[in-house]
Amino acid sequence: YESFKNVKVPSNVKVVPYIENMTRIMKNVDIMVSRAGASTLSEIMALNIPSILIPSPYVPDNHQFKNAMDLVNKDCALILEEKDLKGDSLVRTIDLLIKDEKKLNKMKSNLNKNSVTNSASLIYDNIKKVVGFLLGTNIGEVIAVFVAMLLWHKTPLLSMQLLWINLVTDSLPAIALGMESVEKDIMYRKPK
Repeated sequence: YESFKNVKVPSNVKVVPYIENMTRIMKNVDIMVSRAGASTLSEIMALNIPSILIPSPYVPDNHQFKNAMDLVNKDCALILEEKDLKGDSLVRTIDLLIKDEKKLNKMKSNLNKNSVTNSASLIYDNIKKVVGFLLGTNIGEVIAVFVAMLLWHKTPLLSMQLLWINLVTDSLPAIALGMESVEKDIMYRKPK
């Protein structure tokens, strides 16, 4: 902030110091200049904010650059690498974007198409499936062992055999559940 607070900017640009509650502010901005951390990009996408991303080059495996390029390749954001921040390059990029109404609207539209706004519902739905699956398979195993014990009056399986059955009955279907695609109509279903 200190290095930018005295830079002359157009009247439609406001440079401010660090803000604690960014989400409150983000709802009211036309464009945003930001780093490209995963959480920030999720907020940018959820709020449909056209952005100029400046990925931090000081992160492991240059992951912020990769995050930023994901949005850039979908025409949801612009990228300006820190090494290219010379003179008024940032101010010029902001000015060009904010004056291009067509580009801003296209970016907002693309952000809207690519955002996932129902992640909590998707997670909840998958948890319900996993719990239902685990209860079903484990109750079946307990019933089978209990019936066998009633009929033969001894333990029908060794502990290693029980562990193997558990491994087979829990692991493969759990992998299948994890690989299952998201149900697109989940937000249109009535609550239960």
